Order: sequence, then structure tokens, then C-alpha cells
Amino acid sequence: MYADTRWVMHDFPEVFRTRDYIERGITRHSLYHSKRYKQVLPGVRMDRERFDRRPVPA
Repeated sequence: MYADTRWVMHDFPEVFRTRDYIERGITRHSLYHSKRYKQVLPGVRMDRERFDRRPVPA
């Protein structure tokens, strides 16, 4: 399916639950005061420096 030319790989910022910040090695201060961890929805943040590679339609 992904070898088809209609699909291309694209990098997206990693998304994580805010409550999982300790398991990710993030300090509470960094979570709430760094521009790296932008809030997407209440309880959900994205890491602007770590990426997931996913297939998307071309």
C-alpha cells in the first residue's frame, strides 16, 4: 500500500498525553514553560523536536 506512488512519507511532530511527561523525561517546568511542547488540546501536547514518520496521500 505504501509503495504506491499515491503515498508519500511525511514527518509529523510527536503527540503525547500531558500526564505522560515524566515517562518521557520531561520536567514539569519544561512542559508548561518551554515553546517546545505546544498544547494541541487540553491534556495533549506535541513535541516540536521529535517526529513520527507517517504515510500520507500525495
